[in-house]
Amino acid sequence: MDRDYEFLLKKYETRQPGEIWSKQREQEYEKARWHKEKINQLDGLINELHGNFIITRQDKERMKYLVKHLNLHNYKLTIKQQLLMIIIYVKLENNPNRQLSDYQSLLHRYKLTTDSFNRFHFKITQHYINKYG
Repeated sequence: MDRDYEFLLKKYETRQPGEIWSKQREQEYEKARWHKEKINQLDGLINELHGNFIITRQDKERMKYLVKHLNLHNYKLTIKQQLLMIIIYVKLENNPNRQLSDYQSLLHRYKLTTDSFNRFHFKITQHYINKYG
């Protein structure tokens, strides 16, 4: 047989010509595609910021978790700005000696303010309160 099981699994992850998906399946697919796109943009931004600070594998996994689980759709920032704030948040979270003022030039470069970061930080706190009580 020339088609192995991995080929068949991959085939059924995407819509085939003439196939009709349920609304739930369509939403799941779009959500997964959206997260994958944001993760790719996160990787690009990390590469772009490589000279500014070191990002460990653990930092990157934490960033990916936040990208996947935070609902920032109603937040009036670009995706790149949201991703930058996630990066800064994780770096501040992992290093208690750092302060937001250490990243002021980076915030300014991406047209962000301390106030916008504080609102973002509030959103993250709200997410954890809703999730864990």
